[in-house]
Amino acid sequence: YLQIMLRRLRIRLPDINDDVLAAMAKVDRGRFVPIGLGEHFAYVDRPLPIGEEQTISAPEIVARMTHLLNVQTGEKILEVGAGCGYQAAVLANLVGESGRVIGLEIVPVLAQGTKERLAQMGYNNIEIIQADGYQGFPQEAPYDHIIIACRVDHVPQPLIGQLKDGGTIVLPLGGPGSQLLKL
Repeated sequence: YLQIMLRRLRIRLPDINDDVLAAMAKVDRGRFVPIGLGEHFAYVDRPLPIGEEQTISAPEIVARMTHLLNVQTGEKILEVGAGCGYQAAVLANLVGESGRVIGLEIVPVLAQGTKERLAQMGYNNIEIIQADGYQGFPQEAPYDHIIIACRVDHVPQPLIGQLKDGGTIVLPLGGPGSQLLKL
């Protein structure tokens, strides 16, 4: 199923960076969705429920947002809205062992489950912190990139101050009815 998902992404997103798809190929999305959904649903290109009224982003959104960041080996990334950890795992494969991904998740049970899942999967370059992402995580700033997984109606100012000079933020910007990916 994973290979079918990747082929569909290649067709839908012909300009996507090959490194992004290679990183996604290393992450079994099925390990990040509830078992009760059925194995094949994990690879459908749509958001899926992960509990606590939260969702895992659709693979196409993960690919697009990751592509926009233009991640390089050794970089440090802040992810706001870590959810189940899927996006963090994709990013961790791109930054490599010399890089770091810090994921913030406001829902305590999701943050704890994500920490445990990523540790079991052997990701040593990801740290999941239970926190409100609006304030970012200044203790580890500055970041090369910041990715906001949840829809926002404006860019939180505290996050801008935590970027390195020339750093990037990617986020879904808009209201409940419509949103655009913004870099």
